[in-house]
Amino acid sequence: MCILVVALIIIITGIVVIFVKGINYSLAYGENTTIELYLENDFERQDVINIITEVFGNNFETRQINELKGDILIITKSASDEQLDSLVSKTNEKFGLELTKDDLIVTKNSKISLMDLINPYISSTCISAIIILIYFTIRYKKLGVLKVIGYTLFMIICTQLIYVSIQYLYL
Repeated sequence: MCILVVALIIIITGIVVIFVKGINYSLAYGENTTIELYLENDFERQDVINIITEVFGNNFETRQINELKGDILIITKSASDEQLDSLVSKTNEKFGLELTKDDLIVTKNSKISLMDLINPYISSTCISAIIILIYFTIRYKKLGVLKVIGYTLFMIICTQLIYVSIQYLYL
């Protein structure tokens, strides 16, 4: 009983947080600007991160484009011309390069809708849930078909609600 109360508290708190704060998209899924920075040699990632932090503050994500340390994808909410100029000049100054703003590949991306993220998983999730229900119904038929299906659906929904609630409590 105590576990059920804790689970309900977590679920209710998570739902309240989602309604108050909204769904927190990562920079990669919200409206963003991506900047591809190709350096001529391999460099320490932390040196490049320090330059990016100076230019964009803490509102960015980075990814390595390929195995080369100097090829970096920067994802930020937006990038002004001044920020791009600053990125190029600081990179040139730090690493002794001769990059220009034209060497950057800048792409403005629109927000990805939540349904676009969820749609690929709906059919596989439903098929898995149906297979689980069929298995539990056959395995535990002595307990009653409706009782087993009801309890199983309840547990699947509760565990997913707990997962989503905990996820949004820590974002």
